[in-house]
Amino acid sequence: MVAPRTAQPTVGFVDGYCAGYQDLFVEVRAFEAFKHLHLGLISELKRKSLPAIAKVTGLPNAQSLQQFLVKSPWQASDLCLSHWWQVNQAAYQDNCHPRSGGLAYQTHLDSPN
Repeated sequence: MVAPRTAQPTVGFVDGYCAGYQDLFVEVRAFEAFKHLHLGLISELKRKSLPAIAKVTGLPNAQSLQQFLVKSPWQASDLCLSHWWQVNQAAYQDNCHPRSGGLAYQTHLDSPN
């Protein structure tokens, strides 16, 4: 059995952010398109069209991005739920969260009031 190939890297922080969503995509090509779209959205492009994003991210054309949006077997509801989960986890781990013992919580506990 052949092991599935890994996604091609883009920019470190884009890859890091998108890694939390990788399990939503069955195909590596879909995950790569997801990363390319994110990279294109944060680029300095004035017009964020699929052909422009494809060009700035080094893709030969916008076909893979178009197929990702139209024909890919991922569910938008799963993507939204995963995003919600990641945002809540990040907020929970924030230094000011009471359970983390962050500065805001310690200041509150040490206060004489």
